[in-house]
Amino acid sequence: DPKRIEAACAKVRKASAGSDTAAGRHIYQVVSLWKIEEYEKAVEVAQTATKNISQSADLWCVLGRAYMLRERRGDAALADSAFRKARELGCTRAELLQLWCDAKRKLGDWMGLIDILKSEEGKSGGQRLL
Repeated sequence: DPKRIEAACAKVRKASAGSDTAAGRHIYQVVSLWKIEEYEKAVEVAQTATKNISQSADLWCVLGRAYMLRERRGDAALADSAFRKARELGCTRAELLQLWCDAKRKLGDWMGLIDILKSEEGKSGGQRLL
């Protein structure tokens, strides 16, 4: 029944539009905090955002980046986890791979770095990254 399908699609669009808009607002707020070097507050905002909108790949990527900018002990490991979650959720942000590699480098996780690059080679149609 086309009417039933259209009604279901409209429901999905309405539900997802709100979370995309909310995620965008959180991302804007985090980036604004970075600009004034309020890295601790940026992490707090990003953490809260990922708790409230846990399926937003972009928010997980932003959280990882916030950890990398804050640079406290243990932040590289937290960033690594956030970047992994972003990738699992399908993040396509251009900076994800570079930031994730930076986190692995800070951790000294060379095998993890190789695994990421091998995984990306498979996604890039065989283009060699190593």
